[in-house]
Amino acid sequence: MLAGFLGVGLLIYAVIDCSRTPDEEVPASMSRPGWLVMIILLPFLGPVFWLIASRTEDGTGSPRAPGGGGSSRAETGGGSAGTSRKRGPVGPDDDPDFLRGL
Repeated sequence: MLAGFLGVGLLIYAVIDCSRTPDEEVPASMSRPGWLVMIILLPFLGPVFWLIASRTEDGTGSPRAPGGGGSSRAETGGGSAGTSRKRGPVGPDDDPDFLRGL
C-alpha cells in the first residue's frame, strides 16, 4: 500500500516537473511528449528515468554542472571575453542591502 502511494506521488511529481521544465532544459535524449508518455506508461521506472536524466544533463545532451551552472545568479562583467564573472550575493547574510535593513 505504501509502495502504491509512493508510486502515485512520484508519478504526479514527475509529470508536473516534466511539463514545467523549460524547453532548453529538457534532456535531448527524448522530446517532452516522449518523456511524458514514458513517465505515464512505465510506473516507477519512467519517473525515475526522468528524474535522473533531467538532473544530470542540460538540453544539449551534455552533463549539467554541479549546482545547476549558476548562470541565473552570475553577472558577466563588460569588456573582453577574458573578464572574470562577478557573483551576486548567495545568501541573505551576504547581501549588503539586506544587512543594512536589519
